[in-house]
Amino acid sequence: MAARKRNNSISFRVSDDEKKMIQIKVQSSGLTTSELILKKLLGNEDAVLNEIRKLFISFANMDMKINEFSCALNKQDKTVDYYDMIQMQKDIKNDLQQLLILQ
Repeated sequence: MAARKRNNSISFRVSDDEKKMIQIKVQSSGLTTSELILKKLLGNEDAVLNEIRKLFISFANMDMKINEFSCALNKQDKTVDYYDMIQMQKDIKNDLQQLLILQ
């Protein structure tokens, strides 16, 4: 298979905040900026399926953590470690932030 030639360039302007968001998404994807933009715009099905898998895993992890948190709150013996509960909250918050990055 012949190598694909890329003779054309496309550029556009973004705000500082948009640039930061793009950089975060590029970094978390493991792709180059060009690769990520091409995959997003050209509708690469593999990329879409990978994003869905990541979302599914994140939701499953959050569900497990929320269940643990709920069980800890509902315990009758009140021996739940406060710091463990704070850590569970932080884990859930981090998972939510990762979901926002994946969007």
